[in-house]
Amino acid sequence: MQENNNASLEQTGLKRRTREQILALIKADENMYAQFLNLSKSMQEQMLEFCMGKRGLLITYDPFFKMIFNPEDYYHYGKQEFDTGIDINMLQEYIYIPLDIFLDNFHKNTHNEIKELDAWLCFLSSDNLEDMLRILEAYPDFIALYREIMEFQAKPEELIGMFSEALEIMDRNTTRYMIEEQAKEIEEQKKTLTEKDKTLEKQMKEIEELKAELERLKK
Repeated sequence: MQENNNASLEQTGLKRRTREQILALIKADENMYAQFLNLSKSMQEQMLEFCMGKRGLLITYDPFFKMIFNPEDYYHYGKQEFDTGIDINMLQEYIYIPLDIFLDNFHKNTHNEIKELDAWLCFLSSDNLEDMLRILEAYPDFIALYREIMEFQAKPEELIGMFSEALEIMDRNTTRYMIEEQAKEIEEQKKTLTEKDKTLEKQMKEIEELKAELERLKK
């Protein structure tokens, strides 16, 4: 069984090399090595393991789904509706698929037949070699796509550039998210202060009314 698996992976062009061989190749170019060191530790490890042939390349993974949703299902369908109830077939329709939740379901249902949509989602979101094999067994046409990905094993400079860009996007998105959260917090503080001001104003008014009543009683 292991030989068959290796044969299937070899069809994608996957190469096996040692960590030392990959690092030696990267260190041979000072600029490339400097870029490599600027990557996060997790990205460095992802890249090394990909070049070693221990994992695939993660095409895309959207961590923001967890910030927005906490669903039981991974497939969300949406469309525009009007509050008046009028039924108009709008062109804009949306499908939300948290890929981490999809993968959990994909890994639990190992004996089920793989649908083509599931194969595409797994291709986009998983770098697991066992997932690759499942896709290839069900849909051999994916071999050509995996071959394109595996070509990057021999192109560490391009690979580092891709990881650097991904890191930059993640940092930018994280900064944007933090700014948005800080803005929300400031708005909440303003709202709290406004409510306190209104309460204080009401209390001052009541005090003035009590003072006026005391003055009236003294007469």
